[in-house]
Amino acid sequence: MRKAFVQSVGTGTRPDQDITRPLLWHWKKSHPDFTTWVVSDESRPHAERMARELALSTEAFRIHAVHNTDDVEAVYRDCAALLRDLDHQGFLPDAIDVDYTSGTKAMTAGLVLAAVAHRCGTLSYICGVRQSGVVVGGSERVVAIEPRRIWADERMKLARDYCRALRFEAALALLDSINPVWLGDDERQLANCLRTIANGYGAWDRFDYGRATGELAKLLEAMDERLAWLREFRPTQPVLNVLPSLKPERGFSADRLADLFNNAERRLDEGRYDDALARLYRAAEMLAQWVLQRNYGIETAQVDLSKVPSALRETLASLRNRQGLVQIGLDRDYQLLKALGHPLGERFDQGSFHGIGVLLKKRNTSLLAHGLEPIQKSDVESLREKLATFIATEVPDFPHRCAALEFPWRRSRG
Repeated sequence: MRKAFVQSVGTGTRPDQDITRPLLWHWKKSHPDFTTWVVSDESRPHAERMARELALSTEAFRIHAVHNTDDVEAVYRDCAALLRDLDHQGFLPDAIDVDYTSGTKAMTAGLVLAAVAHRCGTLSYICGVRQSGVVVGGSERVVAIEPRRIWADERMKLARDYCRALRFEAALALLDSINPVWLGDDERQLANCLRTIANGYGAWDRFDYGRATGELAKLLEAMDERLAWLREFRPTQPVLNVLPSLKPERGFSADRLADLFNNAERRLDEGRYDDALARLYRAAEMLAQWVLQRNYGIETAQVDLSKVPSALRETLASLRNRQGLVQIGLDRDYQLLKALGHPLGERFDQGSFHGIGVLLKKRNTSLLAHGLEPIQKSDVESLREKLATFIATEVPDFPHRCAALEFPWRRSRG
């Protein structure tokens, strides 16, 4: 692997001291394939002298001048550009050694920041016994820093941000990219908790309530003061008590309906309007299925026609499939509720709820259903508001249930 060496060059503290001697010593120890010296206008002659002393060809080095050596941000931008240039020359970040021993504070700080951002393999500086600010010959030693611990911290912060943004799989991928040897005990505990957060809430977001319960129970047990950085993700015991009741074998419930509605809200916030609409459609259908099952013992996947009012019985009988089953969807669900005299059937798409039916049908024209039409955010938002109020006519505490079953960091949103 070809190796590049980037070295900042200052002017020294006294004119009678040779600033280049320890820098040359480090260069010879590194013996790179290509060198870039980062200089000011005043320190450029030192870099030129080193190039002559080392007898480097013009293809083997570059002198990169930064003109505002007291502005950390300006130096950072200059150094970031030169590191990108090294990348274009084929030098992998891992093969770039950055020596920030010499130069103004702004020069060295800007170079270090650029090197960390570029993920350079090694940062180093020369130390030893000093006289008049210069290392005494023979006492030199290189202190190398591998910034991977910094990268690990950066990736964990980004993983936390991904979890906040509901990008759980991306968070897990980032965490998997962190080598455990880069972490101390505290950082390792943070990484493990972040992984549990991503697994737990990711499972919940996929309606995998069994796994979600297990992961979030582990998270609740692990949370302590050392993990205050992740306090916003802490689940509550009441939520952990409810999640098992949402498993498929437990059937329909008001809490299952609230959780599905919350899931639609999350998809809307992500800008996934088709997915949000599909979930709201399913929530409207689930409400009708739940009431038909609970109040009348009617299963929409296998309608018992003997429980259907005579006015609608013939119509539903004509829907019998090859297996001899009468199976009905959202529109027929509400027609049946209306025929049975239930208020939900009477209210559906009527009065203040007029327009719900039209908005729900937009799901059928979407690309993810049967059509090609894009779903508009305004349509989803309108349906969300109407449907929340509609559900609350049957489940009066529906807003409270939704709030209780929302992810904790979203529940506290302003």
